[in-house]
Amino acid sequence: MTTAKRPLKVLHVMGGYPTAKTPEALVMAKRQIDSLRYLGVDIRACVFDGQGWRKYSKGHARLRQMLRDEPFDIVHAHYAYVGWIARLQCQCPLVVSFMGSDVVGSFRYKGIVGWMDAVGHRLAAFLLSAISDASIVKSRRLGKWTVRGKTFVIPNGVDLGEFCLLNYAQCRQEVGFREDSKYVIFSCSESLNKPVKRLDLARAVVERVRESLPKVELIVLSGLSTEQVVKYLNAGDALLLTSRSEGSPNIIKEALACNLPIVSVDVGDVPERIKGVQGCYLAKPNPQDLADKLCLSFRSRRHSNGREKVADLALPRVAEKVLDVYVRILSRR
Repeated sequence: MTTAKRPLKVLHVMGGYPTAKTPEALVMAKRQIDSLRYLGVDIRACVFDGQGWRKYSKGHARLRQMLRDEPFDIVHAHYAYVGWIARLQCQCPLVVSFMGSDVVGSFRYKGIVGWMDAVGHRLAAFLLSAISDASIVKSRRLGKWTVRGKTFVIPNGVDLGEFCLLNYAQCRQEVGFREDSKYVIFSCSESLNKPVKRLDLARAVVERVRESLPKVELIVLSGLSTEQVVKYLNAGDALLLTSRSEGSPNIIKEALACNLPIVSVDVGDVPERIKGVQGCYLAKPNPQDLADKLCLSFRSRRHSNGREKVADLALPRVAEKVLDVYVRILSRR
C-alpha cells in the first residue's frame, strides 16, 4: 500500500512489546505489525517503557519526538490508555485498538468490577472513540461502547503457520503426558492469581470430572514459548476457558487452529468462534455444567474441524482488514 509518493507510513504506539524477558507482551500487536509490513506498509513502533505515570509521561515525550523526526500518515494506538496519550497529537489521524479491560474495567481481587470503574472505563472508551478517526474492537460486545460508524470489529489474527497440526501421540510424549489420562489445557499466561481467569473454577471443574473419569489433569499454560504452547495444544484433550470477561481470547483461536476441542463460558466472541465446530461447547459458569461439557468434548478429540473454521482469521486476512481501515481514514481526509 502506497500514498502518491511513498509507502503508507504508520506509527504503532503501545505499552509493551515482546522481548526475551517478556515474550508474551503484546505479542499479537507484533504479529499484526509484521503482517502489515508484509503488505508493504512502512511501520515504526513507539513502545512505552516503565511503570505507573512515568511510563506514559516518558512515552508521550518519545511519541512527540518520533513525530517530529519523521512524517507519518497514521498513528495506531493499542489499548485505550495509550490511545489517550496518542490523541494529544493532532497532526496525524488516530486509530485506537480497544482490547477488553480498557473498555469494561479491571477486575479486583474478588473477581468483580466496581460499578464506578466499569462506568468510568465505558465512558472513557466512548469519548476516546468519538475523538479518534477510527476504533478497532476485538468483538461485537466491545463495540457497544464505542461510536457507531467509526468502529470496526477486527479480532486478532492467528498465525496458522505457527499454530499448526502436529502428531498427537508424539506431542504427548514430548510434553510428558500419559497415554491413559485426559489432559485439560488452561491458559493463564499473565498471572495465575488473576481473578478474571477464574483458575479456581477451572480446578473445581476438573475435580468434578474426576468423579466419573479419575485420570484427568489440569495443565496451566504460563510463560511458555509459542513452540511449547503449540505442542501442548496438540497434545491436550480439550481447552477450558472460564474467564469472567474477554474481548477475543487468542487462546481460543490458537486451539481451533490445532483442532483442539473447546469448552468455554459465554464470553467475548467465543460463541461466534466455536459455532459449528465439532467437540466445542458453551457452558454455564458452574462446575457441573462445565464438567459435563468437558466429558462430551473428550469424545471429539480426533474429529474437530476447528482449523477450517478459523481460516478467515489468518494473519494476512486480518492485516488486509486493518489496512482497509487505514485507507478509509485517508480517503476521508
